[in-house]
Amino acid sequence: MDAPCIPEDHGHLRVESISHINEVFRRSKMTLICDKNLMNIDIHNLTIELRETILAALALSDWNLRAWTMLEAFQGRHNIWLLFKDNRTVSFTETLEMVHQYGAVDIAILLATLGHLLPSARMLASDPSRDGGPIFELINDDEAEYLLRHRHASRPKDKEVIQQLLTRY
Repeated sequence: MDAPCIPEDHGHLRVESISHINEVFRRSKMTLICDKNLMNIDIHNLTIELRETILAALALSDWNLRAWTMLEAFQGRHNIWLLFKDNRTVSFTETLEMVHQYGAVDIAILLATLGHLLPSARMLASDPSRDGGPIFELINDDEAEYLLRHRHASRPKDKEVIQQLLTRY
């Protein structure tokens, strides 16, 4: 969870927490997306059409438009799950694969906005010193700027901090 990882005050504890946040997200066992709109969806009958709806709802969600949650998803993209009604969960990767294989082509353009959630060829290996957490190649400043351009952060300088976290370990 991103919110409890960063103290509200601007003191030493906040700076220290932010300096370790990439490692926390990379070492996580999973990234669980808790968005109020997704959590209202009943997935008892999980059809391809419902999976398409889920991906569209995720792409347009408040969660996907926040800069800090984008960082969380980007660093934890090796295992992303979505939370729904009745505390049911579904793998993002599995949902995306099912829609890719059996779903409608017209949703593809919308899904292009979810690239930061995809497990990537940029995952180089697992690092034993990080308890098996994945190691990703760094992205450059232009790529980080692109990911952040339509996302908001609650504090004015946060986007700069997040861009640095995306481009440096």
